[in-house]
Amino acid sequence: MKIKLTLIISAILYISCSDDSVDPITPNVVVEEEIIEDEEGVEEVSFPTLVAISKNVGYYYGMKINSLSDNVEITNLSETLDLGNFGSSNVSFYDGIFTHGSLDYNMDTGYQAKISQFNFIESNTFVLDGFCDPLNLPASSQAGISGSENYFVHTYLNSLYSVDVPLYLNSWNNTDESCNEFLLGNGPLYNSKLFGNYFLGFKFREVQDENFTLNKELWLVDLDRNQEPLMFEMDSSFNFATINLDTLYLTYINGDYKVYDIKTNTLINEGNNNVFSEYNGNYIFKTSFSDNQMVFYKPSLEFTTLSAFTPILFNFSENIIVDLNVKFEEIYTHLVEKYNESYSVINCSLDFENEVVIIGCNNSRPDDIGLLLYCDFYGNILREVELPYSPDFVNIIN
Repeated sequence: MKIKLTLIISAILYISCSDDSVDPITPNVVVEEEIIEDEEGVEEVSFPTLVAISKNVGYYYGMKINSLSDNVEITNLSETLDLGNFGSSNVSFYDGIFTHGSLDYNMDTGYQAKISQFNFIESNTFVLDGFCDPLNLPASSQAGISGSENYFVHTYLNSLYSVDVPLYLNSWNNTDESCNEFLLGNGPLYNSKLFGNYFLGFKFREVQDENFTLNKELWLVDLDRNQEPLMFEMDSSFNFATINLDTLYLTYINGDYKVYDIKTNTLINEGNNNVFSEYNGNYIFKTSFSDNQMVFYKPSLEFTTLSAFTPILFNFSENIIVDLNVKFEEIYTHLVEKYNESYSVINCSLDFENEVVIIGCNNSRPDDIGLLLYCDFYGNILREVELPYSPDFVNIIN
């Protein structure tokens, strides 16, 4: 597809799975410039191959869209992985790997943790039953399950009656098939994420004083090195944290940010920017990076648009916001005029190499039809692909 690129800006945005277990967090985008069909001064645009995940009527579907065709290749993940009805479950989709973690309990065998994965890059499946099962784990205990390519983890409180008891993390190493257990202080986690070989968990900790102070704790576990977990005591100004490779990013609602090298546990960058002064409510999220630029979303007060989030791209090296010239209002107007119905943006993915934003939308009808919009960093809509299901997660896989 050819377009005339009109503005020169740098680009954008933020997420949350959009974890949870969704990640989640998965917001939206906005378009300001009109599409220009003029052939003069055109530039060829490349599209990535991507996969969208949808949960529809109790089934999980994977929808693959390649770079050259609008054909949608559908995989019924529930049937392929034999997910069935396996108690409570967590679902994530990162780095092209769909992970379904579930925990079942019965009086005879106790808890059974199960991980099922479909790798869309390698086109293979992996299922592991009963990994690192703790003994005599009470039925009411917290148990979060997640997985990456090399590690599977679940957390639990070994008590039926109190949350003020030790919290444990069990880790399964998929390479040497070994288990390790880590103590993460007392009390349950509020949320957590697995970043490849790193586990990051967040919890509130009540301080017994006259003010009933509620402090925040951030727990970091290096699963590769099997060391004692690191605990960061955070005050009330803590906003959110994320990890890219071996780097930990911490932000605060007073605008401060700190960047740590995890391997050496040293501070390598810090600063202040007003972009972090607005509460985002995620605490921990997974997102996209390009060099030292991080995509994230901050709350938007423009609830008349497609989304309640504004995409942001922040450059830590230069301490600047890199704007994306896209407006949700124009996307909304375009969709209503073309399809005669309204759509809601539910997530975004950013292709840094080709400077393309992929926006996942669903319609307002019960049939839950989905749509992918491709926009460039100049505000032009480049491509539209209709989907049979709503795209709850979207991953670029090439």
